[in-house]
Amino acid sequence: MTSPQQSQRSGSEIFVTSVVVSFNRLDRLRTTLTALRSQTRPPDRIIVVDNGSTDGSRNWLRTAASRHREISLLETRTNRGGAGGFALGIAAALDEGTDSLWLTDDDTVPHPDCLDLLLSALSEDPAVPFVAPTVVNRDGALHTRNRPFLDHRIPHALAAAQRGHLSVSAASFVGPLIRAEAALATHLPLDDFFLWHDDTEYTARLARTVPGRQLPSARITHLVGNAGPARFVPGRAVHNIRNLVWCLRESRRADGTSAISPRQWADLLRGILVDQWRHSPARSRPAVVRAAVGGAVAGLRVLPRHLTPAQLLGQGGFTRH
Repeated sequence: MTSPQQSQRSGSEIFVTSVVVSFNRLDRLRTTLTALRSQTRPPDRIIVVDNGSTDGSRNWLRTAASRHREISLLETRTNRGGAGGFALGIAAALDEGTDSLWLTDDDTVPHPDCLDLLLSALSEDPAVPFVAPTVVNRDGALHTRNRPFLDHRIPHALAAAQRGHLSVSAASFVGPLIRAEAALATHLPLDDFFLWHDDTEYTARLARTVPGRQLPSARITHLVGNAGPARFVPGRAVHNIRNLVWCLRESRRADGTSAISPRQWADLLRGILVDQWRHSPARSRPAVVRAAVGGAVAGLRVLPRHLTPAQLLGQGGFTRH
């Protein structure tokens, strides 16, 4: 566990646990882990959550964990999705004890000084809950799927600008460095989401009192090739809409305040529905409507569970290596 004094350590003294969630992308996972271990200031521990891979990832990871003491492996019995994988990895990291959490997918390449820059920024202001890198494509251009939500609380925005940073209400799980104290002050990412929008909901919760920061100088390349939730994806569309309805409802709950307002969540939901309709061929539009209705009904029927690390770890369903 952490203490207030730990928040004020220099970057070199902050214990960093990197959490990587992986599913059937061994080649890219190798690249990601190499980039993590090759940082100018590498993480102290790397927890890889393997989400039921069947491509040989597990055997490779077991070997890597046996050879490199900083790597540990959590093997899930079923695919928990990105939301469940990150919730499990964060729970394990907090349970083992850490000062900070560096989250990333298995298809990212942080630039060599990425963590060093993030740590320097995190150590400058103990009130900031997380700092996020700038996410770029393979060609170095800004990645359109990983743009943060700019925060407009004036005092914080000015303080961030003085350091050359952006003040943000939320960020994706592509490279944010999260203060463990902030993570311990709320529940885990909502693993009922399975995929999409869990990162935005979680980081917006972390930033409910003080916004996070984005660093233009800290860079991470995201190798993802699909269009994401702004496009209609059969089989995932219901999750997409349901999760946004959940985000809207969570932001209205007294115990789940968010740096993103209900109106902003509603605008995001409306924008995604419009984009999916516009970019879908006529033959797919009935499916778009069915997914929208199904997602809305699912999101209104129940609310996602709020779990602490102890509660999630106590459910089992995984093996540690």
